[in-house]
Amino acid sequence: MSSPSLGIDVGGTFTDVVTRSGRVLKLPSNAEDPGGVFARAFEALGIEESPLVEVVHGTTVVTNALLTGDLAPVGILVTKGFRDLIALGRQNRPSLFALHPRPAVPPPRHVAEVEERIDAAGQVLASPDAGDVLRAGRRLRRQGVKSFVVCFLHSWRNPGNERLAAEILKELDLPVAVSSDLVPEFREYERFATAATNAALRPLMEAYVARIRASLGRASIRMLQSDGGRLSLDRAREEPLRLALSGPAGGLLGAWAGGSAKGRRRLMTLDMGGTSTDVALMESGPGLVSECVIGGRPLKIPVMDIHTVGAGGGSVAWVDGGGALRVGPRSAGADPGPAAYRRGGPFTVTDAHVLLGRIPEGRFLGGDFELDGKCSRRAALPLARKLGLTPEDFALGVLRVAEATMERALRTISLERGHDPRRFALVAFGGAGGLHACALAENLDMDTVVVPWDPGLLSARGMLSSRVIESRSRGVLGLSLDELQSHPSRVFAALEKKAMRTMKSEGFSTRDVVVERLCDLRYVGQSFELTLPFSESDLKGAFDRAHEARHGFALATVDVEPVALRVRILGPKPGRPRRPRLAQSLDIRAERRDVVFLEGTRRTAIWDRADLPAGFVVKGPAVVAEYSATTVVLPGWTLEVEATSAAMVLRRPGRRRP
Repeated sequence: MSSPSLGIDVGGTFTDVVTRSGRVLKLPSNAEDPGGVFARAFEALGIEESPLVEVVHGTTVVTNALLTGDLAPVGILVTKGFRDLIALGRQNRPSLFALHPRPAVPPPRHVAEVEERIDAAGQVLASPDAGDVLRAGRRLRRQGVKSFVVCFLHSWRNPGNERLAAEILKELDLPVAVSSDLVPEFREYERFATAATNAALRPLMEAYVARIRASLGRASIRMLQSDGGRLSLDRAREEPLRLALSGPAGGLLGAWAGGSAKGRRRLMTLDMGGTSTDVALMESGPGLVSECVIGGRPLKIPVMDIHTVGAGGGSVAWVDGGGALRVGPRSAGADPGPAAYRRGGPFTVTDAHVLLGRIPEGRFLGGDFELDGKCSRRAALPLARKLGLTPEDFALGVLRVAEATMERALRTISLERGHDPRRFALVAFGGAGGLHACALAENLDMDTVVVPWDPGLLSARGMLSSRVIESRSRGVLGLSLDELQSHPSRVFAALEKKAMRTMKSEGFSTRDVVVERLCDLRYVGQSFELTLPFSESDLKGAFDRAHEARHGFALATVDVEPVALRVRILGPKPGRPRRPRLAQSLDIRAERRDVVFLEGTRRTAIWDRADLPAGFVVKGPAVVAEYSATTVVLPGWTLEVEATSAAMVLRRPGRRRP
């Protein structure tokens, strides 16, 4: 008998649990006691904690801290003359014409300068003085900092001065980090900001890991990092920034596994949870980028290419001072939650669906959690009166406003990057993705929607299909493309050696792993680059094609230069979670209720997904309810249950399929 494996995704509203054997569970999240939620999940599933139990865990704790700015004070030591580098940032501003622009992130308060210098070629011009470093460190410690981070100019070329200063600072008994260990690449602003943010997150993650270990100290626990790989708890404590998009990364893994059947290789994803919606575009698998921005902070870390907006099932509807209907970004969370939870919560997107009859009140979470449509209607009335609308028209308006936000996000990752959404299928998941998928697909002129099995638990399911991944990078400005292609083994050797050392410490041998080589390339003179898989032949042609696809043009006569090298070492693929068994009987009946659509109130079939056999066809309008989510089939759409993947595939008849 195989040992139990669990994927646990801790969101802002619910904690989702999936076992490899196919058992599922949803529990309310508890930010103060995540370990207690884990323990209740083990008890509910009848799993006894032991070192043989494998847990892969994703969390939003880092994302939330970045968005709220709830970070520990950090002392930053910089090269003399560069104390304002992080505050100055880049020239690009979110509000270009604002008369009184405000920085997206408050400038760091605890910065001290140190007399030292390394030139652009990596030569040491001046080493830091021990007394100077200690005086700066003591001054910062008196200001109440919890840790130090050393960020010196050009340390990506030569980290010697940073490491020397860090060794001196250890005398002050506070944690010390150096920027070149985390980001050994050029661009000082991004490197400094990433290192400082990581240090500010460490106390939060140390406390979080301690609570998890206190509740599940004997289980084998790894965390899902933002690039879709598993990370040990010790590494998560040291580099919490790698968890910035932990939960959404699991969703993409699950979406690719559940949506790419029947030759579907072009997918756009819609992951709508309680607080936010994550969208992504995939061609032959989830895409990766080497940096991202969260909460206004530039983060130079490998992450899956995900775009997030503040629209979720718990997003609160409100009327602004100008009398316009707004939805989000504030969320009702798990407590008090939407008004339908009967805890005095505000009117949310979820309440709009309940009021319109699109979420059957008695079937939420398989009937374990009953919703109250009367509470939703009561919360809608004052807002509807303010706008001169009926509660039903107000609820329809709430959905259209929320969908406008999500539509903009989908356009950002497709049309704005040169992709025609009509050539893609939309994979909808999260607890609320299926409620909006048909409407969004219509707005983008898409004709295929895929809803995987247990869509509200897909991120947790995707975590079970993740593998251990170790990523390393280094800047190589000045290396020519010819040198890179002529001696790849020599150039990549140091990176691969470091990454493999970590994999061996995790128990893997060279026979167990797959090595991926990537490089960041740009045209000579450019200030931005694209990451491509390394090839010993025609990297220039590959870059030209990638540049044209992304930006609409290529410069065939301009040389290409590498600026960074990247290595990813991937551990063995785990077994996939068990696919659910579909119903066999064709003798099934639907409940019928009144449901409100834009076209008016329609008598609508309410199906239980567990009753639908392979090949079963449902014509819209219809609602399909299941334990973790609800799917709305709009008028004019047809749903079919796919035998090979157990997914529900929704189409608009008479239109071309992707």
